[in-house]
Parts: sequence; C-alpha cells; structure tokens
Amino acid sequence: MKKLDIFIFLLLLTSYSMAQSDGEVVETIVVGGVAEVYFTHQEPRKIRKEISGKPAPEVIVSFKDGVLEVNTNGEAHNEVVRIYVSSLDLKNIVVKDAAQFHGINSINSKTLAIKVDDHGSADMEVNVDNLEIIMSGGDLIISGKTNNCVIKKLNDYERGTLDTRNLIIINQKLH
Repeated sequence: MKKLDIFIFLLLLTSYSMAQSDGEVVETIVVGGVAEVYFTHQEPRKIRKEISGKPAPEVIVSFKDGVLEVNTNGEAHNEVVRIYVSSLDLKNIVVKDAAQFHGINSINSKTLAIKVDDHGSADMEVNVDNLEIIMSGGDLIISGKTNNCVIKKLNDYERGTLDTRNLIIINQKLH
C-alpha cells in the first residue's frame, strides 16, 4: 500500500510543474497543440510555464534565436498548459492546432505578423505601424490601432472568424 501512495504522490508532483527563464528576447511565438500562451508586452523579459492535470500532456518548449515554440503531444482531456511570456520584442505570432494566444495588454511594435491556423484562437490589442494577418481557419479577435494592415485569407479561412470591429485601420489591403 505504501508503494501505491508513493507512486500517486510522485504522479501528482510531476503533474504540476513550473519552469522559468529570464532575459530572453522573444521575437516570434509559435504555439500549437492545446497550449495557451498569455503574453504581456513589458519588462522584465520572462518565460514561465504552468502545467496541471492528470495525466499531464507532454509539453515541448524550445527557444532558439528569438523563436519560442510551444507544443503539446498526446490526447488532451482537461489538462492545462499555460505559458506566460513577457517581452518588448514580439514581431510574429503563429497559433495552430487547438492552441490559444491571449494578449494581456497592448502589443506595441513597428511590425507585427499574426497567423492563425486550424482551430487555434487568439485575442489581443495592438498598437503597430504595420500589421499582417494571415487566416487559415481559427479565430482572431483583434483591437487597437494600425497604420497599415494586410489581411490574407488562405484556403480554410471560412472555417474561422476574424473580428476587427475594434481595430482602427488607417490603410487596409485584402488578399
């Protein structure tokens, strides 16, 4: 019986893990699987992950040359995979699979490219000079202001929704 109690304790302990990294310049975030990214445009630069659930999904986090990739592997039930990122350098966001991206405050940048695929979803406020939105499925709610906006709708764009009602666009181009 004690072996079973120890096994259950270790299983619970590994289901709730946390890791943190400071000082990285994150220019691109690619999120997939069932992961959720919560992005804050601020200093200090941080990356922190929070995983919970039984069984916890396999979480793949890699960071190289300014690109943060977050993905999960395996079947998802009620697991929670949250990645908290703060940086002032974000230029590219890619959301795919059933992943989610949430902008906590306004993302300020000279240029920002956002791509939403599959069943991914994203919501954010922006204040950028040049904005590029690529939709191939998925859902995007975007607000704020941009001087130039290019919206590209790829093959599966009908499957998703793009809500720009609260986005002030000075110059817009549709492709």
